[in-house]
Amino acid sequence: MTEFFYDIVEDEYGEKLAIEFEYDEDIKNRLKGLPWDTTHRAWNPDVSAWTIELTTASIKAFEEEFGESVPDEYRPDESAGGDDGETDSETESGTNNFQTAAEQSSATTSESTGADYDEDAAIEDALVDTRDISASGHGLTTYPAAQRIDDVPVYVYNVLIVTGDQAQSAGERRRRVYTAMREIREEYEDQAPPMAYAGDLEVVALHPIPGDGGLESEGVRELKEAGERTLELSNQAERAQIQRLLEEAFKQSVADQDFIVHGMHKILKDTPIPIQAGTGNFRLHERFDCAITVASSGQVYLHVNPKTRVQTDYTLDKIENHRLHPGLRLVATYNGRGYRLGRVQSERAREPTIDAETSVVDYHRDDNPLVDDKTVEQIDSSNRRVVTAFPMGSGGKQTFPQELLALQGHTANLANFDGDFWSEAQPKMRRSASARVDDAVEFAQQVGDIPFDGTTLSFPADAPLFAGDSHYRVEQLYETDAEVLKFANGRLGNHPNDVGQKGVYEPPSPFNVLYAYPQQLEGDRADSFWDTFSRKLRSMGAEPDSRSDITFEPTRKNDGPGDVDIQVGRQVPSNHNYDAALVILPPEEGALTSFYQPYDELKEVLAEKGLHSQMIDRKSMNEPGYHQNIALGLISAAGGIPFTVEGSLPGDADLYLAFDVGQYFDDDDDGLQDGIRVGASVTAITNEGAVLGYAHTGPQAGERIPASALRRIARQSLLGYEERRGGAPDHIVIHRDGFMNDPIEPALEFLDQRGISYDVVEVRKQAPARIVDQEGGIASPDKAIACINDEQNLAYIATFGQPEPLAEGTTGTPRPITVERKHGGTDIETLTRQVYLLAQCHIGVANTTTRLPITTAYADHAATAAAKGHLPMTSDLETGIGFL
Repeated sequence: MTEFFYDIVEDEYGEKLAIEFEYDEDIKNRLKGLPWDTTHRAWNPDVSAWTIELTTASIKAFEEEFGESVPDEYRPDESAGGDDGETDSETESGTNNFQTAAEQSSATTSESTGADYDEDAAIEDALVDTRDISASGHGLTTYPAAQRIDDVPVYVYNVLIVTGDQAQSAGERRRRVYTAMREIREEYEDQAPPMAYAGDLEVVALHPIPGDGGLESEGVRELKEAGERTLELSNQAERAQIQRLLEEAFKQSVADQDFIVHGMHKILKDTPIPIQAGTGNFRLHERFDCAITVASSGQVYLHVNPKTRVQTDYTLDKIENHRLHPGLRLVATYNGRGYRLGRVQSERAREPTIDAETSVVDYHRDDNPLVDDKTVEQIDSSNRRVVTAFPMGSGGKQTFPQELLALQGHTANLANFDGDFWSEAQPKMRRSASARVDDAVEFAQQVGDIPFDGTTLSFPADAPLFAGDSHYRVEQLYETDAEVLKFANGRLGNHPNDVGQKGVYEPPSPFNVLYAYPQQLEGDRADSFWDTFSRKLRSMGAEPDSRSDITFEPTRKNDGPGDVDIQVGRQVPSNHNYDAALVILPPEEGALTSFYQPYDELKEVLAEKGLHSQMIDRKSMNEPGYHQNIALGLISAAGGIPFTVEGSLPGDADLYLAFDVGQYFDDDDDGLQDGIRVGASVTAITNEGAVLGYAHTGPQAGERIPASALRRIARQSLLGYEERRGGAPDHIVIHRDGFMNDPIEPALEFLDQRGISYDVVEVRKQAPARIVDQEGGIASPDKAIACINDEQNLAYIATFGQPEPLAEGTTGTPRPITVERKHGGTDIETLTRQVYLLAQCHIGVANTTTRLPITTAYADHAATAAAKGHLPMTSDLETGIGFL
């Protein structure tokens, strides 16, 4: 019996379920026979696996065909171990080679399919203690402390930097402070007091810091005493410092128990979950993602999210070099940071590779205190070939000895390197929501006493779920069936799916479509494709003005990319009048011949010609269930508006901007251009929820986006608004991804210079606790349930939930998102309502809503597409949306 391995992977259009198995022609053909409109099955060479949509219907089709049961953590919104993926044809004819083309661009995103549940998908219908249920009937896995704290006296220190070192940027000076605190913690371990960043080159500590203040880390030279002061709970900035000090005290206390503490968001039980099978190179641990918040009254809250995590010491020196490929997910053994493998180099550990005189042995012996002497001696003695790797998030290429990089516990690594372990571990990762709540309660109680400034804190967790208090209120901001969307001629609806009956709000004008397809389809087959597609456009009120055809000769798969992009590029004049392109790709696995799929190449060449494109295949054109999404994609690419928010978004903002930075690992050209390319984008949304347009930087080499590029795309957005609205906006709301490290200050300075007020709002994909319906049992939350903290300008909201379709026979627990105001004066409830409504406005597909607002979701898609070079360069605000 064939054994299947699963993973959740992400391509540029969202999350997919990856399916791996030992090669079997029959299995492959049966996969290709799965219904296209439901599964969008395709071969993904980047992960060497077949992928299907991460939706209930898609997974059900796979299970029914193969008699399989996909583990719960790989169902919608589930990642292995709850750790974001880290556990990471008309067949009868036989004559048509264009019947099974793998569709790459029109596939719906996981954010747009509504498939946003985590590994809690199979919830037991068990009653829980429901006392103190909020008016909404919902609660969170949050636990108030039994005691309160007072204002906190602290010791103040200044970080002195190296003489002559400028360190002028605020970000760089902040990094110096964290460098100093890290050195103190490493040197003094449990004798180091809780410390927190307190401003420009300043540290506060709960107790005196031991030592003479001398520092040896790069960029800092001394920690100088600067007196004492009291942090006041009534001061928001000082309360944030108290919160950081309390988190440090919490981590220190938990580390003294049976836990491994990597950070507040990664606390592991010391003893692994028993796994008998496998090589012993991987371990499965209980994991708890935690957060602490502090109210002005001194009330302390512990938020807990139980998960699992795979740990490993399986370093590269234990793996044959031929199994090491560019892009392999790795983790540094000494600090847990994630990397992508570059290449195995010819140079060895003793040879200079860090710089002209420094080897990796020299560096880790003299400059890396996290690596012990015994390990360094082993690296020196073995003198293996070094490897290059690229850090995830930010940072340039680095050189490592093989002994200091281990395989990340990603599902693809587990399946490829230790399938027996993975098979036994998967069932142990699956838990019901009620079991997760029990785990959260047990953890809160097991934490025990936390000494802090003369107070001993405890989290008794008397109630398993928190229903709100004077600081947090749990409310339903909108009814689940509220008609919040507007379609053609002012018609109202409560869901994007209404676009099929109520028509698009504003069709593209003009709407001239370039229609590109392989030469073998020329004639009746190409015409029938177009007739089917144009009928759907016409029914939605967006019939194209014209169609212009071009053809290309595809390249056989074994011959590589070929010149398809050149063929197409030659036929598109620079002064064309096309508004969007519809492209049919050749099949990767044809009935008689297999072809190379020139997806990236055609995206790039059309982008160079200033054209947004949608890539499809023949079978999707013949399946009515998919026509609507293809049509919406092309309408959006040509600058149309499928639907908007009814009336306008609450608050006084005229314009919504979202900044994001995307990354793309490029391992082409035999290593000559390996690395992570970055791109930044901004999306502009009107106060009616319509996409005004976007701008982007294009692909950038290096780890950060230049300040001038951020300022440029902000300028393009503002000028685009002025051109279309006849004047500058008075107030702007700026959304940014909570994990975006690149500073947006250059864009804010641009607004300050023009006297435009703004709110800056972080929208984070995760929340520190789950929101669940606890009225009569545990169930998936209703949409628009929010937990709001007005004092801290903070909210958690379920943007996706009931009555969206859930897995058959189960109830899911959609992940809430976090909304936090970082700058400005608009109240947090209004900002949260805006985020919720913008999450209902995804114009790329109609079958469901999204979990993230279209501001940050689209900025993320555009930034990644920009990093890949798939978007036309913008000199002003681009109105066509070609990244959906």
